[in-house]
Parts: sequence; C-alpha cells; structure tokens
Amino acid sequence: MLVQSNPRQIPRADRRQRKNAVLMKNPRWERFAQLVASGQSGAAGYQACYPVAKASAEAAASRLLRNVTVSARVAELRKASATMNTLTVQRRRELLSAMAEDPNEKTANRIKAIELDAKLAGELNDKPQINVAVAVNVLTPERQKNLQARTLASIERRKQAQIGN
Repeated sequence: MLVQSNPRQIPRADRRQRKNAVLMKNPRWERFAQLVASGQSGAAGYQACYPVAKASAEAAASRLLRNVTVSARVAELRKASATMNTLTVQRRRELLSAMAEDPNEKTANRIKAIELDAKLAGELNDKPQINVAVAVNVLTPERQKNLQARTLASIERRKQAQIGN
C-alpha cells in the first residue's frame, strides 16, 4: 500500500485506518517506510523513492533506517499491519459458529467447523493421552545386602565351575 503525499488521494478506507497515525513530513521518507514495512528491502525501497544506483541505495537505505523517525514509522506500520491481518480467537469462533449453523453449508463442512471450534475452545485434543502406572521396588538396606550376597555367591559358583572344568 503506497500513500501519496496528498491526503485526498489516499483511499477512504486507508484514511479511516490512519486517522490516528501521523504521516511523516517528508513524503519520500513516508513512502520508503511504507515500502520497507510491506516487506521490500531497504535498498529496493530507497530506489523506489530516489533515483540512485543499487550500491549507493544500500548504503543510503541503511542510513535512513537508522533515522529514529523513519525506524519508528516502519515499526508503527508493521504493528498496524500485523493487528489488521490477525483474526482474534473470538472472531474465528464466531465465523466457525456461523458456518456450523448455516443450513446451506455441506454437512461435512459443518461438522469440520464444529470440530475446529471445539479445538479452539480447548475441548478437543487430537493427541492421545497415555496414562502409565509403574511399580517400583525400593531396595531397603537389608534387601540390598541380600542381593549383593546372592550375586557374589553366584559369581563364586561360576568361578568354581570354570576351575573344575
């Protein structure tokens, strides 16, 4: 979305959205900030605003992005874009609810809408839950001595059997 320097040339929807936002005094800086915020590289944005070679555009864009006013404007535009493009969980649930209740919608789509709404509400978990009970034998000092004695006796018998052969 490019904004011209004359506010009357800005589409009405954009003017409403930008009511509280302040355009920068320098229209080239404003356009550069909008291009960078929309995802273009700094050099490409600079070249769109100023007629310069690519090598000097990279250096100049870097300097311009270090300008506090320009970097703040880029951050403001990115934040506005992110909030405009993100549906809230509540809005998603409203859309899914409307789809589930629409009699003109296919049954499979209605069922899928109900399922997705349940997932968003946290009522449905696709991951199986496995409960495991483990029995643990605790060795008391007495049992540990018994086990050691039996192990040593077993080892001694094997040694005797090997010597005897």
